[in-house]
Amino acid sequence: MLWHNVGISPLPVFPDLSVAYLWPPIQRGRSTYYTVNTVGACGFGNYRDIWTFAPNTGFFNGSNTCGSCFEVSGPLGTHVFMAADECPSSSNQQWCSNDMTHFDLDSRAFPALAPSSWGVTYTQVRPIVCPTTDPVAVIIGWSSAAYSQNYLQVYIFNHKVPIDSVEVTDASGAPFTTLSRTTYNAWEWSSPNIIVYPVMYRIRSIYNEYISVNVSSAPTALGQRFNGTQQFTQWSTAATNVCPTMYEYDIYVNGLNSGGTRQTAENWQTDTGVNLSFTASLPSNATLAAQQSMNGYAEWGFYTPGAAVPDTEIAGIELQVYSAASNPGIQLAWGSYANGNIVNLPTITSTWTYLYFPKADFGASLSNVSSLALKNSLSTTANGVTIANLRLVPTGSVVEPRTFFHVAQCPKGARGTLCFGANISTF
Repeated sequence: MLWHNVGISPLPVFPDLSVAYLWPPIQRGRSTYYTVNTVGACGFGNYRDIWTFAPNTGFFNGSNTCGSCFEVSGPLGTHVFMAADECPSSSNQQWCSNDMTHFDLDSRAFPALAPSSWGVTYTQVRPIVCPTTDPVAVIIGWSSAAYSQNYLQVYIFNHKVPIDSVEVTDASGAPFTTLSRTTYNAWEWSSPNIIVYPVMYRIRSIYNEYISVNVSSAPTALGQRFNGTQQFTQWSTAATNVCPTMYEYDIYVNGLNSGGTRQTAENWQTDTGVNLSFTASLPSNATLAAQQSMNGYAEWGFYTPGAAVPDTEIAGIELQVYSAASNPGIQLAWGSYANGNIVNLPTITSTWTYLYFPKADFGASLSNVSSLALKNSLSTTANGVTIANLRLVPTGSVVEPRTFFHVAQCPKGARGTLCFGANISTF
């Protein structure tokens, strides 16, 4: 006997698309990679493949994200990943301290998004319906006490959309018992009586659809899988055309691309003595500046190991400049200095000066921007050249994706709302 949509008014049914985007549509992410362990914090064990990830603790949300799927896009491509583990902030403060949404990917899958040599890359992330064609399954727990005459510990696996609740009953005809989800994604049932098989799990999605999976007989092994016959078919989709391409416009704004370690912008070809956290003199709208003394004809540049920003989406380049000593002869290059797309800065003085250069100032037939460079065009040293708020200025038609999701904790919203984190702030 199976239950389907018991006592529920059906939601609109959407086609079972290979890619169906859920809500909210997009957010900025960051990814590293690691060597996965066998079971993972979600308990899926050997049934997971390489296209899985471990979100930071806030996004993991006490295991509520387990089994959910996300389309992740990086500089080299896009792929679908399923949450199957946790990147704990307690042991990985550098990446998983909840400063932003972070996915630690299977090391075998990371190259689909970015070269492994980078170690980390910015991404864009959006939730999707898991593209599985198999039914929802129940996996028996992996601990030595995962099952007994009166107890069952299971993991719900292979669900197209996130699940909200699980109930259980057995062949004795007892009423359904509502289970609680543990922080390690297990659903545990302590029956007051000896369990009579088959056991039925009634599973509700966050879209209020019910399906059921039967454990047909008493388990005989840890990690044993029982496949159901049903899959979720109902969800609310987001429009597929609302997501701008994620380009990073900030190059140095209070640090290299928000001051993170090996984030999208990095400095290169630096002379000795570069200071990326200069604070002795700052403009009113900055908390950090970058300073360097540039030898004669030296080049000081920044590059983006992420996706190059198309020149069609850039209106110009802005920055603020300062120097304790007067420094003429500094130039700014669109891309590498060798490309020849150069503008001359006015003499840099001890007064912070805002500069904006429209794209046309750099010439015609510009390349997409993957690097910017400052150049000392003189043979003498330019001492203490200091910059702040160096960034690409997008065109008016560009929707600049500067929404950050700080996931120190996840709010408890209404059922049907997929949680992505608290303290959402849009610039």
